[in-house]
Amino acid sequence: MIPSIHIKWVLIGVGILSVFLIICGVYFWGYSTNEKKWQLKVKELEVKVAEAKAESEKVNVQIVEKIVTKTQVVKERGKNLIQYVDREIVKYDSKCEIPDEAIISLNEATERNKK
Repeated sequence: MIPSIHIKWVLIGVGILSVFLIICGVYFWGYSTNEKKWQLKVKELEVKVAEAKAESEKVNVQIVEKIVTKTQVVKERGKNLIQYVDREIVKYDSKCEIPDEAIISLNEATERNKK
């Protein structure tokens, strides 16, 4: 026969061990559930970032097109201005004076660049 005192201590030990194992199981179950939730959030945010990146690429293309168009307009205006100044300088080159038309055209050119 096993003394009843030993059985009592064995049952207390088994009870403590089972409570400890239940607590550890619940903890790890909660940890894994929480980790799954975070992984889902991460995947959702990665999808949103990919969508935003694709949209930003579209906007960047539009911006580049606008810049190219504006650059072409500025070059054309510059060519027109140079041609105009060359035509006017020929008229006044022998007199060595600056015509009012040249001053006005240069002032207009600077005003256009300020916009």
